Amino acid sequence: RLNSEYTDIDLTFDHDASYNLDVTYPSDAFVRLPHDLGKFEEKTTELDPPVRMEYGPVGKNPGRSKVTITVSRKANISLNHR
Repeated sequence: RLNSEYTDIDLTFDHDASYNLDVTYPSDAFVRLPHDLGKFEEKTTELDPPVRMEYGPVGKNPGRSKVTITVSRKANISLNHR
């Protein structure tokens, strides 16, 4: 679990890694997720300011493994697989 304010997050996982991803961030954050490795659902709250959520499985068999990232202020979030 990562919580951040005004801090960029750049994570790199093994290409074969599998996990459930849950990312919550403000609408002014830049987010790059491994869309080629997972199918994510998106929600935007009606809060002021709006908060976006993207979540879903990454990889072939995520089981109970989970990566949770919560950003409360503007930041860059990047998840990579190598």
